[in-house]
Amino acid sequence: MKQFTKVSLSEVQENLIPQDLMQDKVVLIGATPESWKDLFYTPYSSNVLTDPERMAGVTIHANLISQILSAAIEKSTNKISK
Repeated sequence: MKQFTKVSLSEVQENLIPQDLMQDKVVLIGATPESWKDLFYTPYSSNVLTDPERMAGVTIHANLISQILSAAIEKSTNKISK
């Protein structure tokens, strides 16, 4: 699964992120701590050598959005090149 840039709320509040970090990006806001109980097993949660690891809901959503955007961009690129 793709890794995404994560920024904590405190980094935003303390103005510690680069000014253009989110420019031209899709930004999702969500919680990742285990205590929030928004963690899920996915088909990508484990492999033969490791124990299953749950994925935060916001990360699952980010992967879905990434796949949709990649497919749309690829489709429009193919139309242009024909």
